[in-house]
Amino acid sequence: HSTINTIHLLKEDKIDIGLICETDIPNGFIYDKITDIHDIFICNNAYLDNLNYLEQEEKEPEENPWLFAGNLTSIIEKEKKNEKKVLSYKEILEKSNLMLLDRNNITRMHVEQYLAAERIIPNQILEINNMDLLVDFASIGMGVSCVVREFAKEQIESGQVVELSLPKPIQKRTVGFLYANTKTMPTALRNFIDFCKNN
Repeated sequence: HSTINTIHLLKEDKIDIGLICETDIPNGFIYDKITDIHDIFICNNAYLDNLNYLEQEEKEPEENPWLFAGNLTSIIEKEKKNEKKVLSYKEILEKSNLMLLDRNNITRMHVEQYLAAERIIPNQILEINNMDLLVDFASIGMGVSCVVREFAKEQIESGQVVELSLPKPIQKRTVGFLYANTKTMPTALRNFIDFCKNN
């Protein structure tokens, strides 16, 4: 469940404990941090290469080869043009099929704040409601996904996807357990929390 939905379930007493991203904690609840998490953008190499290729094709008009006959300067200029320019991270995020979690998700809100601060305006956004699907879709070349690095560690290390290099990383966050602050906490819940803290 999303952080917002998990908090809702806790308030309704439908669950005893939830794993959430750090956010405004409602009164009467305790948040125990577990670890830091890092939001990143990933895609596979084939998608990145194809995006670069398509952008170059759009920018370069078809040239008349006869214009270069016997003109050494023109030939040198043509060779310079043939050196393909790699898209910047900003161009990649704006021109790609950018896959994000849905708008009601805390992670999506955090990422949109980053995009706005960096003046990045994506042309095409695909909303996905599941982090695992974001990783899978990036792996098969459907676009660029914004995911939590810790959730995509295996795919990054195996080379299925690559992490886009950002000059200014997205600010890290934390995840932790949220549960009601009561004196009558069930023994099983207390033992579970203690186990997680000690392992």
